Amino acid sequence: MQEGQKIRIALGVFEDLSGLKRAISEFQAFGLDVGQTVVLADSAGRSRGFDREFRALWAGGHENAPELLIRGDPPNQGNRFVDGIPGVVPAFRAEQLMNFEGWIDGKLSAELNKHLTNGCCVLFAPVSNVQHEWRVSNTLLKHSVGAVQLHDLSPRS
Repeated sequence: MQEGQKIRIALGVFEDLSGLKRAISEFQAFGLDVGQTVVLADSAGRSRGFDREFRALWAGGHENAPELLIRGDPPNQGNRFVDGIPGVVPAFRAEQLMNFEGWIDGKLSAELNKHLTNGCCVLFAPVSNVQHEWRVSNTLLKHSVGAVQLHDLSPRS
C-alpha cells in the first residue's frame, strides 16, 4: 500500500449467522475474495455463543473464510491478526478498526457500538471499484439489519 492511499470499505450489521452466511455466500458467488472480509463482534455478545458458532461454520481449513475480531478480547487471544488486517486494511491496526469513534462520526459510531453491545456483528468488505461497490452494497442491504455504510480509511501509524 502506498503512503496516503485510502481504502474503501462497506459495512453492514447482522443479528445472527444466517444473514451473515447468506451475504458471504453472495459475495463468493460474484467473486469477492471472502478472505479479505472482516467480521467484528463484541465479547459481550458471547453469551449468545456467536464466536463459537462462527468458528464452527468456517472450520475445517477454509482458506477463504472471513476474519473474526472479537472486541474486548485481550490482544492475540483468538485473533489471527492484531497489527494489520489482511486484505481489508493491511496498514490499519485492528484496534483502530474496532474503535469506531476514531473514524466514524457521532450518531453512526454510537449506533454501531449499540449493535455490537446488543450481540450483533459488523461485516466489513473491501470495495475496489464502482461496480464492486454497487454489488457489495446491494448484498449488504439485502441481508443486514442496520444501515449499510461506506467509508474511506487511511492507514495510520
